[in-house]
Amino acid sequence: MASTSQRFMDVILLSMLNLLTFVWIRPVNGDIYVKNIFTNHTVEKYQDVQSSFGLDFPNDGLEGWLVYASPDSTACSPVYGPPVNETKCDVTTCNYILLIARGGKCEFSDKVLNAQQHQYSAAIVHNYMHNEDTFAMGGGTNGSLVNIPSTFVGYSDGMELRQFNYTHRKYIIKIVEDDTELKLFLWPFAVVV
Repeated sequence: MASTSQRFMDVILLSMLNLLTFVWIRPVNGDIYVKNIFTNHTVEKYQDVQSSFGLDFPNDGLEGWLVYASPDSTACSPVYGPPVNETKCDVTTCNYILLIARGGKCEFSDKVLNAQQHQYSAAIVHNYMHNEDTFAMGGGTNGSLVNIPSTFVGYSDGMELRQFNYTHRKYIIKIVEDDTELKLFLWPFAVVV
């Protein structure tokens, strides 16, 4: 029969593991910065939540030209590829980020996979009209096929981001995901172990 102190330690250990699991699967929050390429100043900043499928954003972030999905803003059907002729920058030297509307008859992973198949480096999905909620998009059926990072923003932020698209030749988007909070939380547990 296990002693009372052993049972107490088991409960503590199980509680710690549950807490770590909860924190570990918590979505990574980050920021999307809009930078003026002539002054190198940040002109806007938006909060986002990274998807639960696809690649993570690089540690130092990902910069690129923003393109709004067209002709299907939901990217449930084929979209136009990056505007390399207009920007004079091809997909091997520049990143293009596709901004996609939530909706249509497809899963989030299908939208991002569509962006990937049309040579975009990343995707941002914005929520339904008048819905500012953000969450980690699920991978669904095709999540394992996605090899680019993606993130989710509220509707208003998506509409504002749309104003900073590549056609201005003035703004670049930088997406930085921040898991510092998670690392700071886990540090004491790493020291104990």
